[in-house]
Amino acid sequence: MKLLKSKWNFACLLVSVIWLTSVNAVALDAKKVEVRGLFKNAAILQVNGQQRMLKVGQTSPEGIKLIAANSKQAEIEIAGKRTVLSLSKKIAATFSEAALGEARIPAGRNGHYFTTGMINNQSVKLLVDTGASSITLNSIVARQLGIDYLTSPRYVGVTTASGTTRGYRVTLREVTVGGITLNNVIAVVTEGEFPRDILLGNTFLSELDMKVESGVLILQAKY
Repeated sequence: MKLLKSKWNFACLLVSVIWLTSVNAVALDAKKVEVRGLFKNAAILQVNGQQRMLKVGQTSPEGIKLIAANSKQAEIEIAGKRTVLSLSKKIAATFSEAALGEARIPAGRNGHYFTTGMINNQSVKLLVDTGASSITLNSIVARQLGIDYLTSPRYVGVTTASGTTRGYRVTLREVTVGGITLNNVIAVVTEGEFPRDILLGNTFLSELDMKVESGVLILQAKY
């Protein structure tokens, strides 16, 4: 009787282990990861439809860690397992291997140029706006990024879609777009929820050369 009970307990334990393994496998498979851009020590990944730009050693909100990256491939770690991915053939015509000091941004709907970048080592979505005098973001996003704009000694009047509001001038420690990283970039934080998108304005763009080829905006550092 004790032997039968022991076998029954072992069988239950085995089923539990198999079930847990299956759950983990499903969770891992649920993360659809695609490489959208490759750079030295950085990569743009698309995870379940969301673009994430990571530097080596950083982990995405979905738990994907970038182990290594170059212009050919990226090594990532998911749930303790590592794998190597190359640039997706699906989007290789749009996102070719970008050199250090360069960013390529395809035109989106209505001809706007949206891209994923990083502000102070945090992944953000950016809208290229040559009409904006500076990088501009709303106060909600600024707080999410840990930007202490209220201590800024300088503020300016800013006109948005909802009218005129107060803007605070701040300095961003680091801004990265593609293979381009600029330090100590001036930005303006506006009170409220406008602009809804972070505007990549001329305090960043004026430091670069810009051109458009086949619907792709190419940004290049001036050196």
